[in-house]
Amino acid sequence: MTSSTVHPPLVNRPPFRAFTLVELLLVLALLAIGASLSAPQLATFFRGRTLDNEARRLLSLTHLGAARAAAEGRPMSLWFDLPSGRYGLAALETPRHADTRAQDFTLDPELRFELSLTQSSPLYADPGFLGGDRTAKPEIRFEPDGTLGGGSLHRVTLRQGAAAAVSLTLTDDGLRYELLRHDVVPGR
Repeated sequence: MTSSTVHPPLVNRPPFRAFTLVELLLVLALLAIGASLSAPQLATFFRGRTLDNEARRLLSLTHLGAARAAAEGRPMSLWFDLPSGRYGLAALETPRHADTRAQDFTLDPELRFELSLTQSSPLYADPGFLGGDRTAKPEIRFEPDGTLGGGSLHRVTLRQGAAAAVSLTLTDDGLRYELLRHDVVPGR
C-alpha cells in the first residue's frame, strides 16, 4: 500500500521578490561615494583628537606630579626629552629610594614639543636650548609640598603641523597649569 501525501496548492502565496544585481551594485556604489567624501573629514577629526588627548595627558601629569610630591614628601619632575620625543613623570632619585611608579610616554610622531622657560622667552624646539648641558632635560618640577619649583617651564606647546597647537601654560597666579588652544588659520 502506498500512501500519497497531499500538498496544499500554491495559489495564495505572493511571489518571492529579491534585489537584482544592478540594485545591489548601485547601493554599493553610493556607499563607496559616501565613504570617499567623508574620509578627509574623519582623518582631520582623528588628527585633532591626537593633539587634544596628548595635551590632556600632560595636564593630568601636572596634577599627578603635584599630588605625588605632596603625598610622598619628595620632589617630582615632569621631564621632556626633545630629541626622542619622550616625556614622563618621576620622583627625583635619591640613593635610598628609586621611583618604581615613574611614568614614561612617547609623543605621537605627528606632534612636536615647543618649550618656553619664562613668559617672555621664545618657544624652543631645539634640544640644546638649555645651554651647553645636553644631559639636562627641561622640566616642570614639583616640590615636596606639591608647589611648583623654581626653574619650571612656563609653557609647553604641543604643535601638529602649522595648523593647530595646544599649550600647557602656567596660570597668572603661578600655582598651576592650564590648557590653551591655538588655532592658526593658514595664510594669515
